[in-house]
Amino acid sequence: MAQAPATPGTAPAPGKAPAPGTAPAPGKAPAPGKAPAPGTAPAPGTAPAPGTAPAPGTAPAPGAAPGTPPGTGAAPPVFTRCNVNVFTPVTVPLQQLKTSLNGGGNVTIAGTVSITDGCTFTVNGFTYYFAAGNSYWYGSNSIDPNAEKTLVSNMPVGQFISQAAKSFTLTPTISFDDFDVLDLYSSDENAVFAQAVLKTPPKSAATSPTNSVGGGGGAGGVLDGQYLEKVMMLQDFCVFLINF
Repeated sequence: MAQAPATPGTAPAPGKAPAPGTAPAPGKAPAPGKAPAPGTAPAPGTAPAPGTAPAPGTAPAPGAAPGTPPGTGAAPPVFTRCNVNVFTPVTVPLQQLKTSLNGGGNVTIAGTVSITDGCTFTVNGFTYYFAAGNSYWYGSNSIDPNAEKTLVSNMPVGQFISQAAKSFTLTPTISFDDFDVLDLYSSDENAVFAQAVLKTPPKSAATSPTNSVGGGGGAGGVLDGQYLEKVMMLQDFCVFLINF
């Protein structure tokens, strides 16, 4: 005997499939854990699981700089005081002031110094043998080797014998406008071994650049001529007062 069709809205008997074309009872959700039917979109508002990478082609969240670790930024620009295109060409002899090391040993220095651009000077025919330890180029505004001076190049000066040309670069905070006299100074010997007077006449040592160190001994000081003249005038005046 044929079976009567199920009443609309009535669930089929347990274990029996619904008749073909019969919709499931209204208000009933599919069993938990079951994937939606093919072609069915997921429920609205569903976010991806925490830690899940965005889908291919999706842009990262606003504010995230690709490849930049959190808290880091671009390196600050390096301030350079000298300008390679602004300089006055100068070539002067390198004059030796000290001929021996404190512990013994003769020192020979020779060469000429040329300003080759606004940030570089070159020593041509350079001889420095035996070289004193920890020798660097310093700048001062006096030919007195005991005047205050400041480091003008971070490149150490080693031992050279008839070097055709050796170039040195100024430190970023120095320009040739800051000093008149180039000093070959050894901190181990506390002495200036040679000088190159780039501009004459030298200024007063009181106008020397900052971050300076005291001059080295051993080479003997050269007193400023104006200072000697003032001392002599003062002596003459004292003699005049006594005789008066």
